[in-house]
Amino acid sequence: MIKIGVFGASGRMGQEIATLAEKENCLPVLGISKRRVALGYQHDSRLEQVEEGLKCDIFLDFSLPEALPEVLSWVKYHKKPLISGVTGYTLAELQQLKSLANEAPVFWSPNFSLGIALFKKWIKSASFLDHYDFQLSESHHKNKKDSPSGTAKLLQDHLQSCLPDNKVLPPCLVTRGGGIIGEHALKIMGDFETITVSHEALNRQVFALGALKVANWLVSRPSGYYNMDDFIN
Repeated sequence: MIKIGVFGASGRMGQEIATLAEKENCLPVLGISKRRVALGYQHDSRLEQVEEGLKCDIFLDFSLPEALPEVLSWVKYHKKPLISGVTGYTLAELQQLKSLANEAPVFWSPNFSLGIALFKKWIKSASFLDHYDFQLSESHHKNKKDSPSGTAKLLQDHLQSCLPDNKVLPPCLVTRGGGIIGEHALKIMGDFETITVSHEALNRQVFALGALKVANWLVSRPSGYYNMDDFIN
C-alpha cells in the first residue's frame, strides 16, 4: 500500500481521504493539522510527525494557501511527491509550486473530479462555436472563501485560450449559499439554439477518490509539474 501524509488532515477533504484511502490502496500514516486531533490519522505530535514523514511515499495537501511555506519545507526535506488541491493561491505561490517540480513530482489541480476533467476536455471541442456567446457560472457553499472558485478560473482560462483573441469572455457568475458542494455550468448561446453543459458534485468523496487515484499514478513519476490533463491523457 502507498503510505500517504496529508496536510489539512482535520478538514473535510482530509477526513474523506482518511476514510476512503484503503479502497485505493493507500494507507494514511501522517496527518498534519492546526487541530490536535485529526480523525483517521494516528500521529499528531511534532516528533511523531517527523518520524512518520520519513515513511511517507507521497504527500497530499488540502490545507490553505498560508500553509504553503511549511508544505514546501516538508516536501523538500523528505524529497517525496506532492499533490496539492489548495485553491486561492496567488500567481507567486503557484510559481513556488512549479519551482518545487525541479526537485520532486508536483501535481496541482483545483478539482480532482474526473467529471470536471472531462468537462475541461470537452470545452476545446466546443470552441469552434466561437461566434456564439459563452457564460460560465459556479455555485458553492456559503463558507467558501475564494470567489470565483479555483475550478471556475481553470475552466474560464481554458475556454478563453481556445477562443480567438478578439473573443473576450464575460466574468464568471458566482453564487454562494447553503451547503452546495460544487456546481459549474457553461451556457453557449446562439441565435437559434442554446447548449448547456453542467457538472454537480454530489459529495466530497468524488474529490477524495480522484486525489487518491492520482496518488497511485504520481508516486512513480519523475520530477515535473503535472495536472489533471496529464492524468487522464
